[in-house]
Amino acid sequence: QQDSTIDFSQDDLTGLIISGETFRNLSINEKDFSGSVFKNTIFEDMNITNSKFHGVQFYNVTFKNSNIINSDFSGSKMVKFDFLEGSLENSEFKHTNGAISFNDSFLHNINFSYSSISGSLFNNVDLRTSNLDHSSLFDSKFINSNLNGLSISDSDLQNASFGNSDVGKLKIDNSLLQHITFDENSNMPDSLRYQIYLAT
Repeated sequence: QQDSTIDFSQDDLTGLIISGETFRNLSINEKDFSGSVFKNTIFEDMNITNSKFHGVQFYNVTFKNSNIINSDFSGSKMVKFDFLEGSLENSEFKHTNGAISFNDSFLHNINFSYSSISGSLFNNVDLRTSNLDHSSLFDSKFINSNLNGLSISDSDLQNASFGNSDVGKLKIDNSLLQHITFDENSNMPDSLRYQIYLAT
C-alpha cells in the first residue's frame, strides 16, 4: 500500500481535492467521498464496496481492472470518466452528468436513470440489467454490447448508434429516436424497427 494523499483509515473522506494521483491494489469499504474532486487520477486493481461518491467531480479519471460493488455515484459530474476491464455491480449513477466510457466491463444492476450522459461509449458491455430510463444518451455509442431484452423508456437516444450489438427484444418506449442507427450486425427486432419508423 503506497503513501497517498488520502487517509483510507478514515470513513469520512468528503470534500477532498485529489489531483495527479494513482491508487493501486487497495480494498476500500464504507467510505464517503461525497463532494470530492478527482482530477487526472487513476484507480487500478481496486476493490470498492458500499461507498458513496455523491456529487463528486471526476475530471480525466480512469478506473482500470477494478471492482465496484454497491456504491453510489448519484449526482456526480464526469468529464472524461473511463471504466476499463472492470466490474460494476448494484450501483447507482442516477442524475450523473458527463460522458462516460465503459470498455470490456461487466455491469450488473446499474441505475443510470435521470442521468445526462450524452456522448458516452459502451464497448463490449452487458447492459441487460441496467436502468437507462429518463436519461439523455444523445450521440452515445453501443458497440459489441448486449442489450437483449432491455427496456428503455422516456430517454433521448437521438444520434445514438449500435454496432455489432445484441439488441434482440430491446424495447424503447416514449423516447426520442431521431437519427438512431443500427449496423447490419445488430439484430434489431421488427417491433423496434417499426417504433423508429413511427418516431422519425
